[in-house]
Amino acid sequence: SECLLGEGGEGKDGATISNNGNSVNEMKGDKKASKKKKNSKRRQPSKGRLTAQKLCEAIAFLQPEGAIIVDESLTSGTAYWNASSTLPTPFTHLTLTGGAIGIGPPLSLGVAIACPGRRVINFQADGSGMYTLQALWSQVRRCR
Repeated sequence: SECLLGEGGEGKDGATISNNGNSVNEMKGDKKASKKKKNSKRRQPSKGRLTAQKLCEAIAFLQPEGAIIVDESLTSGTAYWNASSTLPTPFTHLTLTGGAIGIGPPLSLGVAIACPGRRVINFQADGSGMYTLQALWSQVRRCR
């Protein structure tokens, strides 16, 4: 987690860093918050026809401990916030800033290079991903 956190657990360079409101407390040694998260369980994804909500549930259920979620999902990813709220393990959630789009692929590449020991998941909207398609070439070349 240190690769994206400044001294005391605050985000570096204005990044939005979240683990459902508890990661900063856990990293600062808040034992009560940490114990609460460890006692929670991952929720099984809903069954049935695939929807945006079920996809968010599946991502939250399957993401590994310490994952870095780069979230440029826009409207389809709003259910991820609730789906990830009970995860017992810390992770980093980097979200879209302002109204700018196209940040997902290059941001994913940057955090993968900066934090090589952590799994990166890019939760990407199709249209905004088209703004920075060239990042996919770099991802293939750098992150094999």
